[in-house]
Amino acid sequence: MREEAHCKEETMNIENPGRVFDLSYVPPRKKGKNKKPPELVFTTTFNHGQKTEECIFESRIFERVSPEIYLKTKTHWSGQQADLFPEVHGRGFGFGGCGYVVEAEDFREYHLPLTPTTVYHVALTVHVFSMALDWVTTDEMKAENKSNRFQLLTFETWCVANRQAGWGHAVHGSVFPAFRRWLTLTAEKMDENSSISEAEATMRTVYNYLGHPLGMGFNDQCRARLYTDGRFILECPGDACDVAIYPDSDYGAESDIPTPFSCHNLDHAWQQLILLSGLAVLHELAVKDLG
Repeated sequence: MREEAHCKEETMNIENPGRVFDLSYVPPRKKGKNKKPPELVFTTTFNHGQKTEECIFESRIFERVSPEIYLKTKTHWSGQQADLFPEVHGRGFGFGGCGYVVEAEDFREYHLPLTPTTVYHVALTVHVFSMALDWVTTDEMKAENKSNRFQLLTFETWCVANRQAGWGHAVHGSVFPAFRRWLTLTAEKMDENSSISEAEATMRTVYNYLGHPLGMGFNDQCRARLYTDGRFILECPGDACDVAIYPDSDYGAESDIPTPFSCHNLDHAWQQLILLSGLAVLHELAVKDLG
């Protein structure tokens, strides 16, 4: 987990063995002149970032998205890059300009600050961006015979107009073999069904920042656990709301194919973003050990 949010001028390139993207979390900066909220960050190589942006429009992902219905506001989203990337290849990024881009010669970072006023803008941006990243990752793995360490995870999210109920903000994806084996080895070093303190602390911080509808007294229901067989479960307040590797879809730690994870009862955008923040920290812990 990164110690503090960086200014737009700063760069935070993550070394990786050719991954399409890394998912990470930046804690809030609470003191000083440059106070910042927590952030979700997608880091790509420069080329993978370019491919992802092109995929959104060339693959017509935008046709699956209805921002005016979901956000209940007027937008300029008609497949035009201007609304998702308000300043093309500049600092603006996301619906309503909810994020920003940091880029250098060899990488791009897509930052999404987590604030109460931009919860739905961020969720919709993650929805579009994660879909494109998943497509690019799949194409890259088909084009080149990548090893199991090429990518640690992929995921997609839902954002539907009826956001009060009905799993409208579901999360599903896969962890790749290297990540799954790391989870298992990590679990072996911990007590049975232990909590992952870094992920729990992160989710509770994000819970407090997002101005959630249940009030401030429930952040202790944000939990992150790792089972002895290497399955994880991330939980947040609500009606059994979680993202997890479930036993009935587990191929086992030694499998050479990706292990799917999915969710239960994610009705609200703030639940989705809390759990994605925990997933980001779990991913960062794996990157720290695996490179």
